[in-house]
Amino acid sequence: QVFRIENDGDAVFTGDVTLAENKAIFFDSTDTFIKANTGNPEDLVISADEDIILAPDDNIQIEHGATTYAEFMGDERELRITGNISASGVLKADTGISSSGDIKLIGGANDIIFGEPGDTTSQNYGIKTDGNLFLDIDKDNDNTGNFFQFRSNQATTNIMRITDTGEVGIGTQSPTAALQVEGVISAS
Repeated sequence: QVFRIENDGDAVFTGDVTLAENKAIFFDSTDTFIKANTGNPEDLVISADEDIILAPDDNIQIEHGATTYAEFMGDERELRITGNISASGVLKADTGISSSGDIKLIGGANDIIFGEPGDTTSQNYGIKTDGNLFLDIDKDNDNTGNFFQFRSNQATTNIMRITDTGEVGIGTQSPTAALQVEGVISAS
């Protein structure tokens, strides 16, 4: 027995379900579910050799118990996540990333890249806010020697450095005064 219909109308599959090419399973009611056996919960795996396309007329929710962890808002073309997002690769957004909490890069050598690496087109990018903007280094105050550095040409040219003790160096990586400039200063 691979397929049976329960008294409550549930369709139960106890083996693999294979659809021929260009065939579909349609659900003709509201609030229809595909779920693993609740009496003996196991993994529910949906796999394909090619793309898997979910195309609802409304929203898609990913839930565990009574908690919704992810929701794709179809009309707004927006993915809402409750909890943390973890990515071991690149996280891309064409129009924006927003969060009511912190956006964190954890570990060393993490970059926020505007545009594609190696892109030769000239684009303008900005960091904007309607309020104050804070750029903090050494937020837990447990280290010295931290700095902000402005560089050009893939980090081969140092333009300006601001140390965690407040010295500003233009053309130097190790300023020893409140403002230290290496090179010619022009003022009018």
